[in-house]
Amino acid sequence: MSFVNELLLIAAQLSVLTYNVGVLLYMLPLPMRSVKYLGQRMIEDGIFSAVLISIFATLLYASDYVGSFSGYTLGDIARWLHKLINYIMTEYMTFRIMAALVSLVPGGGYIASLILLPYSIIMFGMISSTSLMLALLYIISGLKAELAALGVALYALPLRIGKNAGASLLAFVLVANALLHFLPKWTFFVLGGASKAWAETMNSIDTSEAVLDHYAFWGVVRDQWGNRPSYGIIYFKHGDSIYPYQIYMDGSYHTVLYPLQPSTYSVTVEYMGLRLEPLRQLVNIPGSLRLTYEYSDIPYRLDVEMGRNIVFLWPQGVIHVNSLVSSAILERNLLGNGNINSTVTLNIEAPPGATIYLLVSLPRQCIFYSMTTVYTVGPITTDKELRSWRGIPVTIYVIKMTNSEPSFNVSINYYCPSSTTPLRPEYSPPPLREGDGEAGSNYFSTIITFGIAYATTMYSFLAIIAALTIGLARFLGSSHPRIIFRGY
Repeated sequence: MSFVNELLLIAAQLSVLTYNVGVLLYMLPLPMRSVKYLGQRMIEDGIFSAVLISIFATLLYASDYVGSFSGYTLGDIARWLHKLINYIMTEYMTFRIMAALVSLVPGGGYIASLILLPYSIIMFGMISSTSLMLALLYIISGLKAELAALGVALYALPLRIGKNAGASLLAFVLVANALLHFLPKWTFFVLGGASKAWAETMNSIDTSEAVLDHYAFWGVVRDQWGNRPSYGIIYFKHGDSIYPYQIYMDGSYHTVLYPLQPSTYSVTVEYMGLRLEPLRQLVNIPGSLRLTYEYSDIPYRLDVEMGRNIVFLWPQGVIHVNSLVSSAILERNLLGNGNINSTVTLNIEAPPGATIYLLVSLPRQCIFYSMTTVYTVGPITTDKELRSWRGIPVTIYVIKMTNSEPSFNVSINYYCPSSTTPLRPEYSPPPLREGDGEAGSNYFSTIITFGIAYATTMYSFLAIIAALTIGLARFLGSSHPRIIFRGY
């Protein structure tokens, strides 16, 4: 019989004992409310500890299942922590050797000791926090079942002697086993945000500008009907300065690479070989920004909505009309030959007798093959132009017609192979501001800052584990939960 089974067997016997003692206390002919209350609580503890024994394996499987969402195993994290310790130790030994060489110079020992003291403190904090996390990981990885079974056995002790300790130990094992899988993600998340703030601060200092004088924001580009472009370029222009930002496949963009200064900017969108204008062409930074905190490192949002003459198409296309489009309906159907047929029905408003131009830009592999109109007069002409848009071959169809009613419909049909995927245009990011990239030039201040940030990251992760452990222990019935790894 394994040690875990022995502990669970002991826990089962203790739960029966606790239950029976509780029944005995409850049935004693003593008119004492405290005795009756204790008996009732012991009956509940005996039942609940029996439930914990019966779902013991399920609890551990659930903890493992939550941890599996991270994509890492505890072995992966252990190897990652070992690499971190080796890297930190190598850095520390290299610095000690350099300090020793400096101390050989007359008067250099005093200088070396001044530099080495804060560096040694930082390195000690990084090594100790990593070692603590690694030791905790090994304990959980090797003894989680044994510790959880011990927690259940303590929980089942009569007279509630070990309930607080047992609930705390069991909660700690379940929480730590699940959360330790997410340690790399937490580390990258915190240090990534710290490095971004560090770079922005250093750049602002180098250019004698305040951090808040530049605003990083993100947003979504879409038409009036909620359709988004697949890739593209959005431009913010102020005077002679033009700042391009890439639009991603989901229609979003961000200005993290080059935050904008407060001013009024004109906005345009370049997509599929056409220059498109949004509904609001002038935006004010920061007046037009919304503070949403949807992303911790990009707190501001600015969505760009196109005018009522632009319709984005699937999978990567656009229709530009020189008149107002009051409605647009997009439909897709799978054809027998594997192609996907798309139909776009537009309701266009224009004075009768006006000349209507439609520019339909599609990827080269998509074919525009038919169009039907209602309430148009005279001939309809269609010209085709082959164009290369930033390395992407596109076909632009120029359609000319004349309407007879102030409101009329146009249905455009085209098909694309089902394997068609949006292509990313070649994109040149905005030039870096003077002084960008120099945040890492101050080696010692960088080491000190991020050494403290790294140690804080490790200890804050332990604080999260502690907080969740206390919460789960209270849920399991502990009135005074304790954090096991802190010793109180």
